[in-house]
Amino acid sequence: MSVQVKIVGFDRASDLVGIEMEVPPAHVTRVRQIAAVPATDPEIMGSYPLDDAQVATIADAACMEIDPGKFVYFLESYDE
Repeated sequence: MSVQVKIVGFDRASDLVGIEMEVPPAHVTRVRQIAAVPATDPEIMGSYPLDDAQVATIADAACMEIDPGKFVYFLESYDE
């Protein structure tokens, strides 16, 4: 089983999924810290809401192109 970490963005008006982006594996540890994922959730089994500042910081730290104001974002994981 291989767990991948992703950022999911939901449309602010419709609440439908608007974007899903995989976090590059080399940046998962830093992204976990920014999202304040507790150590009790090592595989990120929960869904963690991200505010605009966290999204911007994650985008910089993980070299990802993310528009913080476009969607409501969450950090989640999935099995590959």
